[in-house]
Amino acid sequence: MIRLVKLVILFFFIPIHFLLAQVVFVDSDTKLPIPSVSVFNVNGNLIGFSNKNGMMELIPEMKAGGLNPLDLSVQHISYESKAFTASKNGAEQVILLQPRANQLKEVVISINPTAEFLYIKGYYRSLETFNLKHKYYSDGIIEFYVPLKKGKVKYRLVDFRVYQDPAVTEDYRQKMWTFFQAPRIAEIFPGKLMDRMAEYTLRKVSDKKYFLLKKESEVGHIASTESGPVSFYVDHILPDTVRLEKVLGIEAKLRHDVYIENYSHAPIEDLSPKDLLNVYQLVTGTIKRKAEYGHIPYEVMNEFYVMQTEFLSAKEYQVVEPSLLKNFNKASDKSVFSRPFWNDLATYNISPINSGLETQLDQNLKLMK
Repeated sequence: MIRLVKLVILFFFIPIHFLLAQVVFVDSDTKLPIPSVSVFNVNGNLIGFSNKNGMMELIPEMKAGGLNPLDLSVQHISYESKAFTASKNGAEQVILLQPRANQLKEVVISINPTAEFLYIKGYYRSLETFNLKHKYYSDGIIEFYVPLKKGKVKYRLVDFRVYQDPAVTEDYRQKMWTFFQAPRIAEIFPGKLMDRMAEYTLRKVSDKKYFLLKKESEVGHIASTESGPVSFYVDHILPDTVRLEKVLGIEAKLRHDVYIENYSHAPIEDLSPKDLLNVYQLVTGTIKRKAEYGHIPYEVMNEFYVMQTEFLSAKEYQVVEPSLLKNFNKASDKSVFSRPFWNDLATYNISPINSGLETQLDQNLKLMK
C-alpha cells in the first residue's frame, strides 16, 4: 500500500513534458520531416524547436516548469504558421505544415556587363531571449550590397523598429555586464553556395539532393524539388554535443547554431545570392559571466526575406558606400521609420510575427525611439 501511494505521488510530480506526445513536424506535401520549426507558447515565448528529424525539442530549462497550458503555435520561414494543442497521451503526434508559396522577386531583365555588386532589398526580423524572456525584438527594411568578385557584404537599414523589455534588459546588464556576440541580422554570404561547403563532406543522393556530413555525422542538406525552391539547412553544432565559446569574459555553451537558406529553382551547383529567397538563423544555448549566476538560457532568431534584387556598377556602389555597415553583430538600438512597413508583409507573402509575441509589443516590449 505504501509503495502504491509513493507511485501515485510520483505521478503527480512528473514534469508535464514526460507526458507529452512525441511531436513531429512534417511537410504536408512531401511527408518529410521539417527541421528548425520554432515552437511558442501562448505568451509568444520560444519554448523549443524541431531537430533535423522534425522532432520537437523543448529548451532544457523550459522543461523544469512544464508546459501549461498546452496550446502552442509554430512558425517556420518556409511554412504557414499553425496553432495546435500538444497531446498528453505519450503517443507520437504528427503536425502537418503547409509549404508557404514564395513571392517571386522582381525579375532582372539583363545584367550590365560592368556590374560589380548585387543589391538585395528585403525585410528582416530578429528576436533575442534571455532567461526564457524576450529581451528585444526588431524588424525592418534592409538593403544588402554583395560584391560579385572580392570583398565583404555590407548593408544599410532603411526603416526599422526596435523593442526592448526594460526589466529583462536590466537583468541582462547586471548579470552579463557586456554583450555576448551573436548576430542581430541574418548574414548574407557572397559567392556560390557550393564554394562554402569546404568544411563538410558532401554525400550526393541525386542531382537534387546532397547530405552534409561533419566528423561522420549528418549535420544538414541541400535539396531541391521539381517545382519548389532549393533549401540549404545546416546545424553547426554536432548532434548531441555542446560547443563551448568564450567572448569578452562571457562563457557560452551553444546547443544549436542553425542556418537555413532558400533559393529559387536553379541547379544546386550554380546557386548564389542572386537566387536567394530567404534566410533563417537560430542560436540557442546558455551564457555565464559570474559563477554566482550560473549558466542562463539565451536564444537568438534572425529571419530575412528578399523583396527585390538588381545589379549595380562600381560607380553606383560608390555613391552609397559611405553610408553602409559591415558589422552583422550589432544593429541600431533606436527605431527609425517613416512609414508602417510592417503592413506590407502580406504583399510579399511574408508570414506575420507570432501572435503571442505581437501582443507583447508596446506592453512588456517597449518601442525604443
